Amino acid sequence: MIETGIYGLLIGLGAGILLAVAGRIWPIASYRPAAAAAVLAGALVAMLYAILAQRVSAAEAAKVIDHAAGTEDSVLTAVRYAGEDSPVVRIQREDAIAQVMAFPSSRLKWKPAQWMRRNLWAAGTGAALLTALILFPNPLDEEAARRQGEANWIQEQKVVTESLKRQLEESKLPEEKGKPVEETLSKLDEGLEQSDTAQEALQKMEQAMKELEKQSSAARRLETKAEEWTKAVQEKPMLKELGESLRKQSSEELKVSMEQLKSQLQKLTPEQKAELAKALEELSAAAVSPGDETAKKLQEELKKTAQTMQRQAAEGSEDDPAELEEQLAKLDAQLQETLRQLQHNTAAGALASAQAGQLAQQGLPMSLALSSQGVPQSAAWSKGGLASALAAGKQGHPSPEASNAGGAGAPSGSSAGSGPGTGTGGSGGSGNGNGSGGSAGAGRGSGAGTGSGGRGLIATPRTMQGSGNVQSDQGPVKSGGGELEKGGPSPVVDGVSRPYEEVFTQYETEAKSALERYPLPQNMQNLVRDYFTEIQPES
Repeated sequence: MIETGIYGLLIGLGAGILLAVAGRIWPIASYRPAAAAAVLAGALVAMLYAILAQRVSAAEAAKVIDHAAGTEDSVLTAVRYAGEDSPVVRIQREDAIAQVMAFPSSRLKWKPAQWMRRNLWAAGTGAALLTALILFPNPLDEEAARRQGEANWIQEQKVVTESLKRQLEESKLPEEKGKPVEETLSKLDEGLEQSDTAQEALQKMEQAMKELEKQSSAARRLETKAEEWTKAVQEKPMLKELGESLRKQSSEELKVSMEQLKSQLQKLTPEQKAELAKALEELSAAAVSPGDETAKKLQEELKKTAQTMQRQAAEGSEDDPAELEEQLAKLDAQLQETLRQLQHNTAAGALASAQAGQLAQQGLPMSLALSSQGVPQSAAWSKGGLASALAAGKQGHPSPEASNAGGAGAPSGSSAGSGPGTGTGGSGGSGNGNGSGGSAGAGRGSGAGTGSGGRGLIATPRTMQGSGNVQSDQGPVKSGGGELEKGGPSPVVDGVSRPYEEVFTQYETEAKSALERYPLPQNMQNLVRDYFTEIQPES
């Protein structure tokens, strides 16, 4: 058993050393406890095997005694013939017992053999090596922790995606309305499963976020058209109540409104019926409903109702009330169907928008952490991008900032020019107008900004990847004049130089605010903190 246990310990030490060495070649998370566990597992498995599977037989024990006592297999022979009772066997057995009893018991004590000494020495050396590999600092530990953090974050996003799928199931939307959202979430789930890094996962989340926002925008556009149509219905004097119930998307109020309309029709003169028929015909041309088939049916029923009213208005007292009531019942049924479709459209749009917002909230903290590590992020995850708008509960894409920069020149200190203007200053402090502003003269047209000041400025790139036409002019700052064009004051836009201290303070504040809204794991927070510590301006 001892022999087997030592072999198991050696195997476990070998596996642990391999894990520890691998952890210093590749960034492997938790390789230290895994290496220690390998050693314990090897020894434990070997000991259990020795106890449960390896039983010491009587013959093996007899061999050991014969070898230690020098009885030349007397004990082994006695054991082999233990079942016989012949005179010769009894004499041999008694002789073996006498030889064993005459042998000093102290000499039967266990002594490690030469092979065991070698194995024990190897085990001690392996244990010392493994201890050194575990205790000494590993330069790849930080990278391994980062990767493990990203892997844990990706798993969290999978859980979030599953919760979004459950939300879709609980919404009980019709299949045709819920299918686009379901397909988007399924595609996101597959993308997260294939993502090895947080950056790849963010790309998949961005695609899903944009797709959900696209679905939400389509639902909002249809909702807007429906509101315009219901407003047109409300503007018709005899259809005001009907239009109000459609605007509220209330099926009960729609039913009541149709009953009131049927009652009013019995009191209308032929001229009033003709006027109402004309109104219905006008509304049929602009009827809106989710799905081409539903809209087409609504238009047909409106037209048929208008034609029936026109015919009865022309016939006067010879009209058939039953025919009109039957047509109104068909129109009522189609309006109810249209209302259900609009309700489903609104619910689907709201669900898609809410889920896009949840994805944005989940992705923004990681995007900020990766950005602090120098990993470029897409415009959707940047400040004021789609993710920020969705996370804040704003629907639709953020409107781009108006920019009218004609070109960016070198930093020129604080502009001393006065007067309104738009644009950006040229090199040497020259501007395109008479604008007042900060680091460069501002304006549109031809002209020059004047002023003096330090050159501790930073240029805001046109894209998040750092591209843009940013040039540095090392010449002296000079004042000058030229033709000026009157305009309004302009804020600094992409491509314009700004003081580094101002930019640092702004971004640091935004980072802290984002961390307060969307907390990150502690190791990620430390990365963000260290990043801003390294780039802070000199005091």
